[in-house]
Amino acid sequence: MKAKKVIAEAEARKIHYELGIRHPSEIEVHLIATSYGAFVRERNLKGVDGLLVRKGKNAIISVRNSIPEEGKKRFVIAHELGHYFLHPQARQTDMLMKDEVDRLSYLQSHEELEANYFAAELLMPCDMFKLALNDCDPSFAEISRLANLFQTTLSATAIQYVKYTQEPCVFIISKNLGKPWFFVREDFDFRVESRDKIHAYSVTADTIKNGCKYDRANDVPAGVWFRGYSDSGKDYITEETFVLGNSGIAYTLLWVHDAI
Repeated sequence: MKAKKVIAEAEARKIHYELGIRHPSEIEVHLIATSYGAFVRERNLKGVDGLLVRKGKNAIISVRNSIPEEGKKRFVIAHELGHYFLHPQARQTDMLMKDEVDRLSYLQSHEELEANYFAAELLMPCDMFKLALNDCDPSFAEISRLANLFQTTLSATAIQYVKYTQEPCVFIISKNLGKPWFFVREDFDFRVESRDKIHAYSVTADTIKNGCKYDRANDVPAGVWFRGYSDSGKDYITEETFVLGNSGIAYTLLWVHDAI
């Protein structure tokens, strides 16, 4: 899968090179699609966020018009472009199911993962993203700033942030305190504990139970999230939580202190 990831990201970088894109403001995904023979339109789609239909060397990309975030619409288009470039022989029609976009989950097929890797690199290219990073502690404020700069979703930007920041951190998504999905980069030195529910001592649990939308960074015992540590010990990590409206979905950012 690593080789496919490299290929997907290289294909996205090739597009930037061919079109002379050098700044985030120039990443106009509709125009990129048109430049390569893919027409983008918004439609009243049911149960799917995006739809790619090929005809020869051309294609039509349909995007669900009720998607509220412009960043998510951009990612849907970039994702379908990933299929267009990477999987030309796979199928004539590709459907992106609702709410499956902009995560890099092991539950997705290889083709879906490759399309997401392509989309992330197309919208938030490595060189530009690294250049845009501020020298500061990890935070959702920093991730939100980057999301605004690249016009991407908070979750997709958080994944890219974890990949490229110098700080060892983890991005986690959970719903109603159930089994979390998490993203870490390959050289991360700690193992996230795979639990069926979010630990009661976590900032995330407190935030959801108290009906809050956001809880600033707080220190919690490392064992709340990591294997090999006590949940009442002296080793601490920093946890920050952001809750999406009334959906029960929580975004969690963990930051590891040098001391542990």
